[in-house]
Amino acid sequence: MKIRSDPFPRVSYDDWRRRVEEELGAESFEESLVSRLPSGVAVEPLYTAEFPTGRPHRADRLDVESKRSWLPCQLFTNPDLTKLAEELRTDLEGGVIGVWLRLDRAARLGELPETSSQNVGRDGTTLYRLQDLHEAFLRSSQEWRLLLLEPGGSFLPVAAAILAWFEKTEIDPGDRTLILGGDPLGALARDGSLPGPLRILERDLAELVRYCDSVPGQGRALVVSVASYREAGADTAQELGLAMASSVHYLRALEREGVEVQQAAGQLAFVTAIGQDIFVEMAKLRALRLLWNGVLKSCGVEDPPRPWIHGTILCRDLTSQNPWSNQLRATSAGFAAVMGGVNSLEIPAFDESDGSESLRGRRLARNIQHILGEESHLHRVTDISGGSYYVEILTQDLMRAGWGVFQQVEAEGGMLAALQSGWVQKQVDESRQNQDRESDGSGEGSSSQADLNRRQRVTAVLERYTQQGETAEAGEISSAPAENRLRWCIEHLRRGASIQDLSRALYQQAGGQGTEL
Repeated sequence: MKIRSDPFPRVSYDDWRRRVEEELGAESFEESLVSRLPSGVAVEPLYTAEFPTGRPHRADRLDVESKRSWLPCQLFTNPDLTKLAEELRTDLEGGVIGVWLRLDRAARLGELPETSSQNVGRDGTTLYRLQDLHEAFLRSSQEWRLLLLEPGGSFLPVAAAILAWFEKTEIDPGDRTLILGGDPLGALARDGSLPGPLRILERDLAELVRYCDSVPGQGRALVVSVASYREAGADTAQELGLAMASSVHYLRALEREGVEVQQAAGQLAFVTAIGQDIFVEMAKLRALRLLWNGVLKSCGVEDPPRPWIHGTILCRDLTSQNPWSNQLRATSAGFAAVMGGVNSLEIPAFDESDGSESLRGRRLARNIQHILGEESHLHRVTDISGGSYYVEILTQDLMRAGWGVFQQVEAEGGMLAALQSGWVQKQVDESRQNQDRESDGSGEGSSSQADLNRRQRVTAVLERYTQQGETAEAGEISSAPAENRLRWCIEHLRRGASIQDLSRALYQQAGGQGTEL
């Protein structure tokens, strides 16, 4: 016996819109049901195949190539090497397979600790010499698969320190991803100055790109970090536009140094901040890849390589008043990052924002990623948002908005000119003020106490640095050569030179003046 049923009557988008407007009466559809992102992109209450802007195509497809589609990562900034070593040991034993090392401001700027004590231990760890790396990783598992560096303008001597450490400890980089963090523009925006002239730093960046391209493994020399812009108040469209503007600056600079676009593109990694709006962040990550593909194709790259995307949770969304709620905020942002297709992800400790980061907080942070992967099985879902009318249209809207910001930067003369004129800072500040006016005040960002706590034991750091200098066999550092500067750095690090010693010899002692904003 056949069972028949009448199908539901077909309802078009126009029919639905007409009925909703009847229910609203005198209220405006736009004002009542349409919201707008800080970037100005409209978020509609319903998206269908008949949405007025047209049926969206599947703009980007994610492919899961391994059992876990992203690498759980942790940020390490403790200036106390004993505590840093304990954090590394504990986190790596607890399942973290990505290490994100941020050096302190003194190392990033190439400043000697004895003459710049205010920057020692500030917002980063104090890994100054090759011996420091040995001490930090001495008791740690070597099963990690990602090392991401944040070296500031001193990226060449820091990269040399890592490579020298690899050689001495016989670590094989072939099956690991090593992201060396060459991002002079990002360092300039973050720290306000560079240890040397930008043109010389870009020449060193080209040398690092050639090195990574010539050796086996997954080494990447070039980073475009826009997380600091987002933390300062940039919206998602500005984050996308500034990422493209920075990338294009590097492509041009490297091309001047004889590096082809295809070669440079394969060396790039993005670092982006992830907020709690799940669908917006998923669409932003899709838009980032598509915009980058568009830039490369316009440069003649027929088969653009996929960039590495590292996600970090937006700290402006975290609170110091009720830190336990940060667990929920970080989980939402982490879910968005994974579903948007990040290659690696860092989730901060829930108590980091009030300056009391603990081993318990770090354990709970890494467990969020374990739950997302091992219990929620998110790595088993391929491209969950692909084909969604909402996400696809939102992706296209964010692409248009981000491309508009990129065009504005180009009209200002490019990323460097826009930074030096203050145009970028002005746009980001205006965005932050607009968001603050609409904010409920629940996210205060990191407290100043957190920064003060990271500068603990500065006296001990200075004593260690002085003692190492007295026992080092480096002697006088020879003049920096015009070529093979990476190998020159490695040789001097083996003799006991510090990152700051090399940075000064590479730039300041060579007669160069640091670039400043």
